Amino acid sequence: MKQGNKFLKIITVVLAVMVVSYILYNTIESASTGVATAQAVYYTASTGVYTEGFVVRQESVIPAGYDLVLPTKAEGEKVAAGEQVALSFRTTAALERQEEIQALENSIQQLETALGYQTSLTDGDAVAQRIIEMAAEFSAQTARGSLDAAVETGSTLKSLVLRQSAGAEDDSILRRQISQLETQLAQISAGTAGDTVTVTASQAGYYSAVCDGYETLLSPEYLETVTPDEFQSLWEQDLPQAPTGTAGRLIDSPRWYYATLVEKDYLEDIQRGQTLTVVLGGEVNRELEMTVTRADRSGTEYGLLVLSSDWQLFDVSAQRVLQADVIFRSYAGLRVPKEAVCYSEESGSAGVYVLVSGKAVWKNVELLYDNGENYIAALDQSSTENLWPEDLILLDTRELYDGKVVEDS
Repeated sequence: MKQGNKFLKIITVVLAVMVVSYILYNTIESASTGVATAQAVYYTASTGVYTEGFVVRQESVIPAGYDLVLPTKAEGEKVAAGEQVALSFRTTAALERQEEIQALENSIQQLETALGYQTSLTDGDAVAQRIIEMAAEFSAQTARGSLDAAVETGSTLKSLVLRQSAGAEDDSILRRQISQLETQLAQISAGTAGDTVTVTASQAGYYSAVCDGYETLLSPEYLETVTPDEFQSLWEQDLPQAPTGTAGRLIDSPRWYYATLVEKDYLEDIQRGQTLTVVLGGEVNRELEMTVTRADRSGTEYGLLVLSSDWQLFDVSAQRVLQADVIFRSYAGLRVPKEAVCYSEESGSAGVYVLVSGKAVWKNVELLYDNGENYIAALDQSSTENLWPEDLILLDTRELYDGKVVEDS
């Protein structure tokens, strides 16, 4: 048995030496040849433009009773007709009082939530585990920029910590704290009459706490008829004054628009209804697909591009001027050096010579895009006669023909 194992080890070592020797031989042989090649690799490229444009929505200003306003809805949150969206205050003292009321209400809610965990999480270890899970979720939401979700998770996390501090069996501390806060809340709330006005939505829509004065200047209807030159004049005008005495704006629909000026050549083949990839910059920092609503090349210097989307309105409900990368065309295929491309005298089609077993083998290629130094050729793996990834493309095409033995230089 020992002799068999020893013999097997010897055979294994010999095979390993043979494999290594073969690899080294081919490596040295390839290095010693003067044949210049480039490997065909998968490659993507795109044409686009970095631009700045306006975010446009169908929106109206929400009037407020007083100048001091405290929103009660999140940015971009959907609201029903008659639903409260904000509170307005006659004095600074009234605003400070309302902020204190909200703080008390939040504290009461957290304590009540903590008290409720007595029945669902009676084990101290279970509470500790839940705290760890919620802390991880809070961290992830903060990193993603999901601040509204992070606020809600943070409130739950605080309730769990309160539950853990009070102990699994002793809930009298929590009940006493709730009673004290409710008494304090009732006393403060009694003094709000006369200096606080509730602001409601006149119709269903999406709430934004921001007003910038463009609400009456920009609209989807405006984008349908404005010329590129007229739109360009927006950048030359003074910024409109933000209205006073407002509680924000009400956006009628989740659909929003991005309008910008680009060089007219970019719009040559762009059609209404086409989908383009857009990378929104600034605070938004999102990539999304947007639909071409209008592509007007009639401008003196620039063309007007209008894109639309109903994707996550809350990300842009407070935005007006926004920078973005607009990708007009994308190409994917095999990267082919320009000097390697030849054209067949018989068919006129483009092709390259590939090194196969020491011979030059002709392969037709369909050229998709010229990025300056290289072409992108279509990847068609339906036949081995087409160009494939990792094929070695011959760079020196002088006097080459299909099947020619490629000698060392």
